[in-house]
Amino acid sequence: MPGPSSRGSTQPTVECAEFLPSTPCGLYSSVRGASGRQDVAWAGSGSITARLESVSGSLYLTVTTPCAPLSGAASITGNILQVRSIAVGAMSCPGEPASQEAWVLEFLRRPIKLAYASGTLTWLSGPDTLGFKSH
Repeated sequence: MPGPSSRGSTQPTVECAEFLPSTPCGLYSSVRGASGRQDVAWAGSGSITARLESVSGSLYLTVTTPCAPLSGAASITGNILQVRSIAVGAMSCPGEPASQEAWVLEFLRRPIKLAYASGTLTWLSGPDTLGFKSH
C-alpha cells in the first residue's frame, strides 16, 4: 500500500532577510536607545534583539525584549519598515521589564525609518530611536 500523501506538508522556506541592501543579514542587538531627547539606558545593553526573516517570500520581524518576544508580519518600502499583527510571547513579567516591553511594542506599532552607517542600524519611530549592531 502506498504511504500517506506528502502533498500539502512542505515546510516553509525560511531565509535571513536584510533590513536595507547595505546591512548584514542576521541577528542585531541594541546598543542605544532614546525616547525623545531622553536616553533609554536599558536599551543600550543589548537587551533588545531583532531579526528579519523571509518565510516563503513574506517578511517577518522578531524582536526580543527583557520580558518576552514580539513578532509580526513586516514590509519595507524604501527605508520604512512597518510591522503588522504583532504577537506578544506568552511570558508575562511584572515591573520594569513589562514597561520596557510596552515601550518596544508601541515603538513597533509606528512606521520605522531605517538607516545604516558606521556598522550601526538605526530605527527611528516617532520621537523614539533604537540603535543596533549585528552579531
